[in-house]
Amino acid sequence: MTNDNLLIYPTVDLFVYDLADGIGQTEDKISQNRQQFWQKIYGDKLSQPQQAQLEQAETEIGDYYIDLLGNQKVAAFESPLDGYAYPVKFGDTYAVQFDLSGKIEPDSDQKFAPKEIACLEWLKSTIVSRFN
Repeated sequence: MTNDNLLIYPTVDLFVYDLADGIGQTEDKISQNRQQFWQKIYGDKLSQPQQAQLEQAETEIGDYYIDLLGNQKVAAFESPLDGYAYPVKFGDTYAVQFDLSGKIEPDSDQKFAPKEIACLEWLKSTIVSRFN
């Protein structure tokens, strides 16, 4: 293994934007937009009470820029993935940053062990599959 093809703690970030509420959209369409956005982050694990809580947080704060998870800020990926989703709303747009660094190694000293550059393709496909 040569040092030319190694990265220490590689990460891939992906930014996704969705329309939250467009001009002339009905409440049903806005609700559908909201549900589709949150499914990109939580998938099928999004419960009705959780969705209602997220909707309330979104409407209670009338600012132009809203941290949609409040003080929590990020939604961590499930173990063993080392990553998170950071959703916000600004104006009429939902935005989320997906960040993935790979799988958590059982030995914490190995977290920063060099990895082959080819792992970037795996990181990219894993992060894209989260919101498709």
